[in-house]
Amino acid sequence: MPLISNLGYSDHLKFSGFSGLLAPVRTPRPILETLDQVFSVAARKPATLARLRQIDTLPSYLNPAEFRAHLISSLARWTAITNQLDLRLDGETAQHPA
Repeated sequence: MPLISNLGYSDHLKFSGFSGLLAPVRTPRPILETLDQVFSVAARKPATLARLRQIDTLPSYLNPAEFRAHLISSLARWTAITNQLDLRLDGETAQHPA
């Protein structure tokens, strides 16, 4: 599959997906620390790494502070791009084909 830049599009449109675990804003710190510890261990297990690679995902783990920084920078980047290109969503909700 060609890269978006190989198709003539700007590198500004490059995107690598991510997934993560979010918790309510008032979740107690000890619970957040336990979740971080448990998911950090799970993310490094050979079976987890193998399964992620099997579904074409490059495994990595960001601690909560790193993931928060990643979310903030991604939101800022994509907000700037959508504003620069004057992209808008028409309608109340996005419709996805079935």
